[in-house]
Amino acid sequence: MNSPVLYRKRLIPAECVLLDKDKVIRCTDDYLITSWDTIRPKKDLKRGISAFFWKQGVKVSKFYDHQDHLICWYCDIITHEYHPETNTYITIDLLADVLVYPNGQVKVVDLDELADAVEQHLISQELLLTALRQLNTLLSHIYSGKFSEYQEYIDEVTSGDGVSGSKEPLNSVPIGFPSPSAFSHIQRDFSFRSLIRDHLYSCRLQHPFGCQHIGLIRIFI
Repeated sequence: MNSPVLYRKRLIPAECVLLDKDKVIRCTDDYLITSWDTIRPKKDLKRGISAFFWKQGVKVSKFYDHQDHLICWYCDIITHEYHPETNTYITIDLLADVLVYPNGQVKVVDLDELADAVEQHLISQELLLTALRQLNTLLSHIYSGKFSEYQEYIDEVTSGDGVSGSKEPLNSVPIGFPSPSAFSHIQRDFSFRSLIRDHLYSCRLQHPFGCQHIGLIRIFI
């Protein structure tokens, strides 16, 4: 079978891009791995390796800079459509993202875009709930030391000669599960609800008159 056709669909901004330059390294019913260079030149990011986990609704990418050093692991919450008659995958970005840095820092970003998508009726309540649950599952994996279950798929193809130039540089910082000290600020009973509360509180501080999505997410906390 020929390599699948890949599209990336975004809600904010609204776009659907053909990823015809991406190289498909491996494709199964459960996951797909690609290597790619940035579509448009970026100051820091040069290229990456991405693994799409269809059942988990997560895309995990390994980002490299222009010196081929590891920047971070970037995780997108996704859903997808598959059209077997054309062997086409359309990956839909559900906006919430998680970054895992080599020093163990974990950052959750773009929850405001997820709220904006609800406010603008760009995403259904069902899809919103799916995104939140998938995000919670991913964070649970990270905080419980199981993120390597995602990483090993990419590390397997970047540790050999299967991808040109993809070997980890010797002077890059090795990535593994973050040390406990990296999460000293997180309570043991962490849940996604507390994450939302923190986000809303921060939003009130930064935009006391402009945080219109508080009521939309209140049902989850």
